[in-house]
Amino acid sequence: MDLSGMLCGAPPTVDNAFLIGRKRSHYDIHSVARYQCADGFLQRHVPTAKCRANGKWDRPKIICIKSPPPSPPSPRAFIPSSPPLSLLIIASQKISVVADFRESPGIRQEGEGLL
Repeated sequence: MDLSGMLCGAPPTVDNAFLIGRKRSHYDIHSVARYQCADGFLQRHVPTAKCRANGKWDRPKIICIKSPPPSPPSPRAFIPSSPPLSLLIIASQKISVVADFRESPGIRQEGEGLL
C-alpha cells in the first residue's frame, strides 16, 4: 500500500487540554500529537494520539478532570503561657514544627535541644 501523500488533519480537541508543540494544518502518518491538561485539571490516561495510515487520528485517551480545591489547613496550636519555654506546634496535612526554647533564670537546658 502506497502511503505517500497520506495526511491527517488537525488532531482532535480534548476538553480542558491543549496541544503541545507546533500546530500544523496537516500531519504525516505516524505523527504523534501530545496533549497537556489546562491549569486546575489533573491528567488521567495517556496524553497522546497517533495519525494512522488511513488519515484518521486515534481517539485521544487523555481525560482532564477538575482538581479538587486545596483543603484549608486545620492548624492546631499550643502556646504555653509560662515563661521558661515557649513552644508553637502547627500541624496540617504535612507536619511542620517550629520550636523556640529559651533558658530562663534557674532553668537549665540539658541535651542538644532537638525534637
